[in-house]
Amino acid sequence: MIRRDPGLVKRIGAATALEVRATGIPYAFAPCIAVCRDPRWGRCYESYSEDHRVVQAMTELIPGLQGDVPPNYAKDFPYVAGKNNVAACSKHFVGDGGTQKGIDENNTIIDAHELLGIHMPAYIDSIAKGVSTVMVSYSSWNGVKMHANRRLVTGHLKKKLGFKGFVISDWQGIDRITTPPDANYTYSVQASITAGIDMVMVPYDYPAFIDTLTNLVNQKVIPMKRINDAVRRILRVKFVLGLFENPLPDHSLVDQIGKQSNHFSYAIVVVGEPPYAETAGDSLNLTIPEPGPSTIQTVCGAVRCVVVVISGRPVVIEPYLPVMDALVAAWLPGSEGQGVADVLFGDFGFTGTLPRTWFKSVEQLPMNVGDKNYDPLFPFGFGLTTKPAAAVQN
Repeated sequence: MIRRDPGLVKRIGAATALEVRATGIPYAFAPCIAVCRDPRWGRCYESYSEDHRVVQAMTELIPGLQGDVPPNYAKDFPYVAGKNNVAACSKHFVGDGGTQKGIDENNTIIDAHELLGIHMPAYIDSIAKGVSTVMVSYSSWNGVKMHANRRLVTGHLKKKLGFKGFVISDWQGIDRITTPPDANYTYSVQASITAGIDMVMVPYDYPAFIDTLTNLVNQKVIPMKRINDAVRRILRVKFVLGLFENPLPDHSLVDQIGKQSNHFSYAIVVVGEPPYAETAGDSLNLTIPEPGPSTIQTVCGAVRCVVVVISGRPVVIEPYLPVMDALVAAWLPGSEGQGVADVLFGDFGFTGTLPRTWFKSVEQLPMNVGDKNYDPLFPFGFGLTTKPAAAVQN
């Protein structure tokens, strides 16, 4: 059985919301509900799993961030419970985890059945849980940039799924509709707003965006009803956030932040990927850099050892397995490395299972559970369950 803990994810969302809101920010760009189908993708670490069912379960982050939607609340409308909560953002719509060869911001080449069956389900769950916003992906679907895809943004997300919150672009996302970026900025503004994007992330030259959009509206290229729809959606989220009643930070929230010896006879070897984010993480080899491999061989060849791998995705590990006594996939624990220590030293048992397939070699990629020639090193859902040391001793 594949064990997951949506309840834990929800509690993480609630703790995150409190800390974010305490800083005066009412909005979090989470959850990322990408379904990573190829670990060569540099943003695979942002994805919960290769299996959309796991990703769907983890949309519990949304009620953690925003609060639980009350019974009889308006269907498909955004919801934020109160001052301890923030607006959530499901991203990146849609198919960002399915790009060809895992290349970031690339083309997802699949038919509609696969897109709707693998990459869309978590958006349906997000809307049902009252998600306030949806961010559009840099990627394309069968050659059409998502930031310009009216069929999916307006036709499917807003009309068919009934999403009533607002759609936001990614960082400088509309600029990348053309190749090279900014090749035709007027077209990019027209295509993105017409596609259904309501709020545009413009990090630099916002006067150019304002002037371009204003001219397109004055020339009736973009109808005023499209602008009204965008404004209505943005105001709707601001109202549910209570920004008009309470526009300033509540500094009292700061005081609430954070209120929430065993013997080991093994060497612990910690190795992993170098730091990266987004496109910089794209990799065709997925190898652990030196001195990781040589450290494993040297230490584990001399004493009994546990190897802890810090990575955002499966990496090449099969060549080193023969010298290991145990392997722990710690993923990216961030500032909470103590959690890894807790299970290593027996205060708690291991319970986690793999949310994605661990390959033998990159030549097998992409490879996902359910594939015809599925021959992984460790299959989807693999993981050993242990008991705390105290329970074993008793």
